[in-house]
Amino acid sequence: AVDAIVDLAAKVEVLVADVTACAKAVVAIGANIDIDASVKADIAIKVAAIISVIVKLCVDLVAKFGLLVVVGLLAKIDLCLQLLIVNLGVVVQGLIVLIANIVVKLGVSVFVSVHLGLCLNVLGLVGISL
Repeated sequence: AVDAIVDLAAKVEVLVADVTACAKAVVAIGANIDIDASVKADIAIKVAAIISVIVKLCVDLVAKFGLLVVVGLLAKIDLCLQLLIVNLGVVVQGLIVLIANIVVKLGVSVFVSVHLGLCLNVLGLVGISL
């Protein structure tokens, strides 16, 4: 458990570095690769699960430390998730829609409550009612 904001910032930096490294590795694969629909669906499920866990983490951080304390960290998380999602969309056509369809079950209001607006935007969930 993290009790100090300094420890939290260090752990968020590791998370951001890991997600960013993943995003860079994904885009290195190349654009518009052709993969089987079942593989595409499996990737979408796994990425949506990762996003769901990170969003839950963000909700927990806001509850524990308060939004004003963690808003800068949330912005870093939002940016690296956006990069990952965009890169996945470049590599696999139609993947963003699949991810969005799964993630929307979390509830768009959860993303809004933890200020993950970049993720909402790239997933095309901005116009969905809360």
